[in-house]
Amino acid sequence: MGTKGSELTAVAVSFLILSWLTIALRLYVRTRVKKFFGVDDILALLSLFVFTTICGLIIAGVKAGMGTHFADLSLESYSRGSKLFFLCELLYVLVTALVKVSICITLLRIAVERPQVYTLYAIIVLTTLFSIFYFFFILFLCRPTSFFWEQVLGATDGSCLPGNAITSATYAHGIFIVMVDLTLGTFPIFLVRKLKLNYRSKVSVALILAFGSIASVATIARLPNVQSLANRTDFLYANAPLGLSSAVEIGISICASSAATLRPLLIQFRIF
Repeated sequence: MGTKGSELTAVAVSFLILSWLTIALRLYVRTRVKKFFGVDDILALLSLFVFTTICGLIIAGVKAGMGTHFADLSLESYSRGSKLFFLCELLYVLVTALVKVSICITLLRIAVERPQVYTLYAIIVLTTLFSIFYFFFILFLCRPTSFFWEQVLGATDGSCLPGNAITSATYAHGIFIVMVDLTLGTFPIFLVRKLKLNYRSKVSVALILAFGSIASVATIARLPNVQSLANRTDFLYANAPLGLSSAVEIGISICASSAATLRPLLIQFRIF
């Protein structure tokens, strides 16, 4: 009997602890060192709460059968596991949007040229709109929504979109997120070039700001697992790698997006 549940739980718990630690340091710097608490900090805190909920759902999902073969589960467990996975996917869309918008607002504080400001606002608007579209696409993937996890119990009064529809939409969302990350990753180069700092300081500041987009690596690694969403015969087992890579991506995103706010601590410990 093969299962990937223990891997899912270990990854979720590990990145949840790391995320809480990073956000705690961020809040310390903002409230005790900088004496400033902005909208980006609120969004970062919200993203942590959403990620915490996702990890809770993953742990509950593993107990229900997430990461376990269909043949080794009761129909009730499989249905519950499918429901919890479905909720995780919805919250994944929300938390990725929160993190990207938080990074944009952080960069807006040092953006001085109009093209830079307009670009960041454009990213915020596009990310919000695309995330809303994808969120409701998943929500209404099946009609009624509950048919997604109740069909295995014998429900017949409903229907779902074909598997290639959800994989295509998920690929589109993943590629969009990668493009946003790469854009935000190169953006600091243009932001710091006119700052009155020596070359070494400019490099350090640019690296810290760009570090917030390192999650694009995890997003790219997640994309090959998207095709498993079309697997309707062994859904919970086939999509365990997707759940795992999603937890890694979100955890890295939350931690990396706070890198810029931790600069006073990095300076204090002579890291930069």
